[in-house]
Amino acid sequence: MRWLMAVVVMVPVLAQADVDPRFAKMRDVAEKIGGLSEFIDNYAGVCGPLMTAQCEEKRKEFRRGADGKKHYMIVTEDSTNVLSMGDANPITGEFILNMTPFFAAGESAITHGAPTKTDANGNAILPFIRINAKVPDGWSMQLMNRQVAARALRLQLVFTSCRSAAPER
Repeated sequence: MRWLMAVVVMVPVLAQADVDPRFAKMRDVAEKIGGLSEFIDNYAGVCGPLMTAQCEEKRKEFRRGADGKKHYMIVTEDSTNVLSMGDANPITGEFILNMTPFFAAGESAITHGAPTKTDANGNAILPFIRINAKVPDGWSMQLMNRQVAARALRLQLVFTSCRSAAPER
């Protein structure tokens, strides 16, 4: 599997995320990308046997244009299986979202840094990214738990791409 070392800043979309001026500033200078699978395929996808040279050159050109740039995307509910609830304080409404920084697409993935370890089956071992959050106004901790468990959240991501080699198995 190939890896993209990418995610520099990840901010969850809760009800109030669009009003956070720090995130809005990063988002507004980033290049908006469509789907995660399309980005990964263009960046590091596998070329078929009939178009290898042309396909590889196209990927290299895409990487030259993408590397070092900030990118912005929305991860839909279908991909939010990377989230789980961490510690929570129902009195203050503060909680931790644990995010496994792994977004797979084909034979590649976006991770937070290059994985340094794999398990016995060759799967990357990645630590959680802990996202400090607060329950939106009008929500309860129980409702937030249900939203995370049901994968009913969306994430807005700002990341910088740079190519990294896969760890040895």
